[in-house]
Amino acid sequence: MKISTTIAFLASALIAQSYAQQKGAYSTEVHPVLQTQTCTNSGCVTQDTKIVLDSNWRWLHQVGNYSPCRSDTGVWNTTVCPDGISCAQNCAYENVDYSASGIRATGGTLNWDLNKRLYLLEDDNTYKLYKLLNQEFTFEIDLSQAGCNVDAGLYFIEMDKTGDRSATNTAGAMYGTGYCDAQCGTGAPFIHGKANLQNKIGTCCAEFDLLEGNSVSTTFTSHPCTKTGLYECTSPLECGEGDNRYKGTCDMDGCGVNPWALNNRTFYGPGSSFILDSTKPYTVVTQFITDDNTATGNLIEIKRFFVQNGKTIGHPDPNWPGLTQPGSSITDSFCDQGKIVFNSVNDHKAKGGLVSMGKALQRGLVLSFTSWTGDLPWLDGSYPGSDPTKPGGSQGSCAPNSPIPTYAPITVSNIRVGDIGSTTATSPPNPPVTLAPTTKAPPTPAPTASSPTTVPTPPPTTSRPTSAPTTTSATSAPTTTRATSAPTSAPTSAPTTAKPSSGAVGAWGQCGGNNYNGPTACVSGYTCHLYSEWYSQCIPQ
Repeated sequence: MKISTTIAFLASALIAQSYAQQKGAYSTEVHPVLQTQTCTNSGCVTQDTKIVLDSNWRWLHQVGNYSPCRSDTGVWNTTVCPDGISCAQNCAYENVDYSASGIRATGGTLNWDLNKRLYLLEDDNTYKLYKLLNQEFTFEIDLSQAGCNVDAGLYFIEMDKTGDRSATNTAGAMYGTGYCDAQCGTGAPFIHGKANLQNKIGTCCAEFDLLEGNSVSTTFTSHPCTKTGLYECTSPLECGEGDNRYKGTCDMDGCGVNPWALNNRTFYGPGSSFILDSTKPYTVVTQFITDDNTATGNLIEIKRFFVQNGKTIGHPDPNWPGLTQPGSSITDSFCDQGKIVFNSVNDHKAKGGLVSMGKALQRGLVLSFTSWTGDLPWLDGSYPGSDPTKPGGSQGSCAPNSPIPTYAPITVSNIRVGDIGSTTATSPPNPPVTLAPTTKAPPTPAPTASSPTTVPTPPPTTSRPTSAPTTTSATSAPTTTRATSAPTSAPTSAPTTAKPSSGAVGAWGQCGGNNYNGPTACVSGYTCHLYSEWYSQCIPQ
């Protein structure tokens, strides 16, 4: 593996000599190493993969000084950004201190705080691409401290492996650029190396949600698209905005499995009364099965089961009349039945179904880790006026009108990919490391707030909020629209929600922002600068 290059203070990046989305030069960045494994029936091989923070969680400043390229309300500085190309030339994403940002990796264990989006790197400059047909993907997760109103997720997206690096984007995967997903959000600051100055261009790509959930609810969801790779949607029709939701490029609703929504309400949750106890870590196994059991066949089934305390636990079957397909797998038949039972538009079928999803899995997808907070009735609660005794009436046990958490660390460990049956056949090389602080939030989740939006009733389509919060614009909040009419925006969250510490904040550390409870004074020579309501940072005076 390549070692992160130390970038000297005020290095050559201060002088932009070509049109380029620049690299920062005021601090150094070392990507945390996360050990992952590739398995066959003869055993597993460990690789030192790495973690990188999404570019939207980084300080975006003018090349050569500390002034932001966008205001805390999302207004671009027209002096340095008169057009998209000039803006890419004149602005730089700064490096990140991962430990100070609440992101920690030890061996095969990753831990992160709330409101982050991370990617897995093959090396310092390239995302790791997973090609999953006729394979299985396994990981262990601890969501014991993520109660209601928290959405923690692992998902695959068809990003470019270089982070869309080009002559106009020299930052690339090293700085976490190139995000896209099936929601086709228009909030990305840069697309293909040009600034998205009007927030009118969206970034679409196929998406498979391995897991979205918390200690109350769990889902996995397929989102195929009609275009390949990162696709720029340039109109409300292409981007699926508003009434064009089912006319766009991707299946925003998706087809997925949520046991609670399928009327199995003792399967998953906090405590020993549930079959799968979310107060304890558990292993998630997902198998991508093709029609000919090869890596070139058509995807026909995505199968899910869990392992906890050495016991294999399968998904229960649906418990609604008319839904007779097994609840352990996403298949086209399951999706077709589910859309009828839940009275939802079958956009999954319209966008090519599992065959289309499988083609993306064959081309290769990037693994992302995320967590965010908000009113999440589409994930773990109910919409006002809905009937929980009917299909689509309830997604989880969370009650309305409870506060949104400010602390909910997530731990993922023992990531493995390999031949079907190979990733659970042997023990991990070392036990998972618990990196969360010893002072834990109560394991029993607080009730969750419901969204005031009116309900259409769509599960089993529990798709993720796609455009996770961007730190540079209040207008680029996550687009959480989905079949269940989830909120169309989530709070724009801080790029770094480091746990509180005593004393003054060091250089480049976070010193303010919503949900931040640490010190607000900076060390000598630095001042606390406000970039948005969610993020203030100590920069040189």
